[in-house]
Amino acid sequence: MKPTAYYERRIVELETEVERLTQVAEADRGKRAPLEWGLTPAENAIVCRLAFRELASVESLRMAAGSKSNGTVRVQLHNAKRKLKPHGYTIRNIYGHGYTVSDRLKLKREICGA
Repeated sequence: MKPTAYYERRIVELETEVERLTQVAEADRGKRAPLEWGLTPAENAIVCRLAFRELASVESLRMAAGSKSNGTVRVQLHNAKRKLKPHGYTIRNIYGHGYTVSDRLKLKREICGA
């Protein structure tokens, strides 16, 4: 395969992936955990991503929160865990895979207001 053909194919693949990720990000927009939980906008974005995904990688959560580093998102995760615990939700790490939240469907209903 010629190098230019490879790069052209790769560009198309990446453009498709960007479109898919844009659609995923837009699906999360406008969702809000109850205000009394006291989540920051970044923590809210993380909680919403967890509510709408069975498993979310640190990278996915970082993009959702708009954080610059994985370390920052881990601090935001820690704070979100602490704030969700009194409401009956637990954020857990699945080693090597990402994060998940207990009772995800109930959390999703609370966020959507249904």
